[in-house]
Amino acid sequence: MYADGFEYDFDAPDSDWNYEPSRAELFRQVDAAVYTTDLDGRLTYYNEAAVALWGRRPVLGLDRWCGSWRIYDTDGTPLPHERCPMAITLKEGHEVRGAQAVLERPDGTRIAFMPYPTLLRDRDGTVVGGANILLEVRRPARVPLARDEGAARERERIIARARARMNRPSPASLDRTRGRVALATGCDRSHA
Repeated sequence: MYADGFEYDFDAPDSDWNYEPSRAELFRQVDAAVYTTDLDGRLTYYNEAAVALWGRRPVLGLDRWCGSWRIYDTDGTPLPHERCPMAITLKEGHEVRGAQAVLERPDGTRIAFMPYPTLLRDRDGTVVGGANILLEVRRPARVPLARDEGAARERERIIARARARMNRPSPASLDRTRGRVALATGCDRSHA
């Protein structure tokens, strides 16, 4: 018993108190497409988000570099799988960042994505494979900036002033109108 009158139990909790899920279990829970390859680029794992993005289930150990059906550059030029960002990462030994590409599903649907291939190393630092996360690129909703709104308001003011000027009679047209009124009525006030 301790000074505060309570007895404390310092025994370790159940053996699963510090549970750490496997990598595969973690990847399954990620909402983004994740896959891994061996050093030769053969797929060794992918999650269901990858299947949803690719529109197919590639064969582990057979498909290489990426699970997408076809890949294109952003300009629509076909990109061979052996030149995709994961292949470059594994072949050249450096991560490719900031790239965008377009994948094609077997049904013909095309989706823009950003890959983040990363080298996987063993404890000694030797490259043993790669991991990639593919993030779908969606066009953001256009959010008008304050300066855009101000420019739109100024444009509307300019248009309104121009319309008002077009509808307002000019002094010359007023003189012509007075002259016609004078002729029609027979009275000219300019001499009065």
